[in-house]
Order: sequence, then C-alpha cells, then structure tokens
Amino acid sequence: IVILLYSATGARKSELIPLKISYIDFQRNTVKIFQPKTQKYRYILIFNLVIEYLNHYLIDREKYVNNNDCVFITEKGSPIKKNVMSELSKRLYEKYNIKFHIHQFRAGFVNDSYESGNDLPTTQRLVGHEN
Repeated sequence: IVILLYSATGARKSELIPLKISYIDFQRNTVKIFQPKTQKYRYILIFNLVIEYLNHYLIDREKYVNNNDCVFITEKGSPIKKNVMSELSKRLYEKYNIKFHIHQFRAGFVNDSYESGNDLPTTQRLVGHEN
C-alpha cells in the first residue's frame, strides 16, 4: 500500500510517514498531504482502485490497532519511523531481486501527470513545489 500511495500521490517519504486516516476522503477520492517543508496542505485526487486497496488495508490494519489515526503502523500498532520507509526498497530487493529507489515513484507521478495533459504549473502544485 505504501508503493501504491507513493505512485498515486507523488508524495515524499516525509509526507507519507505521518499520513492520517482522517486525511483520506473516501467519498471524494482525495488524500490531504501535509508538507513539512512548507507547513501547508495539498489535496490529491486518487483513483477508485487506490481507495479500494486502502479500504482493504485499513480493515487488515484493525487487527493491530484501532485507536491510532496513522495510516502506516508497526505490528505493535505504533506509527512507523522514517527508517521503515527507507528500508523498503532494500527489503524488496533482497526478497524479490527488484532494484529501485522509492523516489522513482514520485518521479513517475510527475511524468504521468504531465503526460496525461496537466500543464507544468499544475503538475508542480500536485507534488508540492512552489517554484
């Protein structure tokens, strides 16, 4: 679900780690992303399929904790730390021999946004760049 949200939102690691369930609007298919760099929020429209997977994930997540608003938690129910996200590509490489950098999903989002017809200023705003 982390990789899916990276590619669907174009968010940075520092923006996904603190993501709250309450920031996801399941009716409007949007995710509110807090940008620590600028101390502002941006809203990203996401596909129905992403919402569907998020719902399944959140149901499974309830096995571990149900009183924590953080989307990403450890098996003990506490919010994940930055190193968990940083080690994701390493763990997938070791397990499946797939080599990538997590930032590639953000770059892919930018490319997909532009190729789907968004102009540069719109694409720039979607990923939280002010200039």
